[in-house]
Amino acid sequence: FWQVYNCTSGSLNPITWGQVEALVPSSIEKAAFEGALWAPKISACENPYVNKINQLFFHYGPAHGVDLICRLVGRKPFLTR
Repeated sequence: FWQVYNCTSGSLNPITWGQVEALVPSSIEKAAFEGALWAPKISACENPYVNKINQLFFHYGPAHGVDLICRLVGRKPFLTR
């Protein structure tokens, strides 16, 4: 039931990053992420600084935020080391 998108060079039926960005959201909607804070999304950007900022805000930030809340309420953090 899952579609696999593979990007390679020399393919007979090439797919562009724009097509990947358009196809991935519908695939993500089909795969339920039970208990997730939000569904994952694809973000392709050539600028490494923008990528790092996105990592900080949407990957590391939420993980550290959830672990901070766990510590504040007396539970063991589980998303970071």
